[in-house]
Amino acid sequence: MLIKNLLLSLALLLTPASAFAFGGDIVLDLGRGPVTVHVPASYDPAVPTPFLLLLHPYSGSGAQIANYLGIQAVAEAKGFIYMRPNGTTNTFGIRFWNATDACCDFQNSGVDDSGYLRDLLDAAKLQLNVDPARVHVAGHSNGGFMSYRMACDHSESIASIASLAGASFFDPNDCSPLLPVHVLQIHGTSDGTIGYNGGNNGGAPYPSALGSVMQWVNFAGCDPGSTMGAPINLVSNIAGPETTVERFEANCSSRGSGELWSMIGAGHTPSISASFTNQVMDWLYAHPKPTPSTNYCAANDHSGGRKAAIIATGSASIAEQDLQLIGYGAPAGTPAIFIASQNQAQAVFGNGFLCLGGPIHRIQPARVTTQGGEAYRSLDFSAGYASILTPGTQVNFQLWFRDTAGGGAGFNTSDGCSVSLLP
Repeated sequence: MLIKNLLLSLALLLTPASAFAFGGDIVLDLGRGPVTVHVPASYDPAVPTPFLLLLHPYSGSGAQIANYLGIQAVAEAKGFIYMRPNGTTNTFGIRFWNATDACCDFQNSGVDDSGYLRDLLDAAKLQLNVDPARVHVAGHSNGGFMSYRMACDHSESIASIASLAGASFFDPNDCSPLLPVHVLQIHGTSDGTIGYNGGNNGGAPYPSALGSVMQWVNFAGCDPGSTMGAPINLVSNIAGPETTVERFEANCSSRGSGELWSMIGAGHTPSISASFTNQVMDWLYAHPKPTPSTNYCAANDHSGGRKAAIIATGSASIAEQDLQLIGYGAPAGTPAIFIASQNQAQAVFGNGFLCLGGPIHRIQPARVTTQGGEAYRSLDFSAGYASILTPGTQVNFQLWFRDTAGGGAGFNTSDGCSVSLLP
């Protein structure tokens, strides 16, 4: 009976919540107040659905940025989930995001907005069937700065970002993403608040619109040269098409690229055209994260109150030799290894679940990095793993880690991911 109950619990963990099959709003609260997540009427819990994290400007709110962009109508038309959280308030009662040194924690509160937004994304994924290849972030001004911060800290989860009148870190060394991310910068050339050509905010410098894009072009290994697209109409009160389009996409990693939309003559909060939000979402949709793997099985909370996860990035082709495993969400400073098998399983294992069937290969992670307070274990495959990398086969992976504070067996696991290998 105990085994039967455990298997039933596992099945429930693996099934997306059917209560949201017909869309509507759900509410999350991680201790900083309720956060509305809008689920479109077309939502099907059996189908992975694109997700947008929408971030408001300094002194704004989630409701304000959603209204400014008319996001709900677009979400219903295109069928994506979106979340519009609020930042914390300073002593003047003004909401802000602690994004970069230039924006906008002016009272040095040190609030961890990056970790908070990551946890909100994790919480949403537990209740909804979110497409891991189509998690996007968009924001205006302070929200644009925060979009870059999320890409810097959580590139394993985010496919692409769109920043309206925001900027990345001034010093590229302050942003070390684990993976490239597709970046769209939208900026008015007459912006008097966050300068198109860069500037400083509260004494801290920030890069130009082009400089922000070029950081991510470099991260993606793109050629430095750009191509110009046809002008587009983004601003309703300027005779259009007033916006130039500059693309950096030649010889980029499949995970990243850069694009700059320059709104000639527009200010910090432009009067956006009726097609603005659709055009931005079309760009985000066109820039998903390449995911050669599919996730299955389940992870259980570890002693830190989180679930560990694993993804594969790069190409499933053996010839490309760029397949990479990334494990995250496990406690920092604890021993961890990757395990692999050509067989799947779902069984109670320590404080988690074993998602692999025998024979199981143990693989030591190649490196551990810490970004945004998160510990990442990653592995780049080479000829040394030829015994488990055979074209035409399916290989399944999982992260195993010590969890001594968890009691019981003292170890835990991530979910599983499966890769169908190509020649």
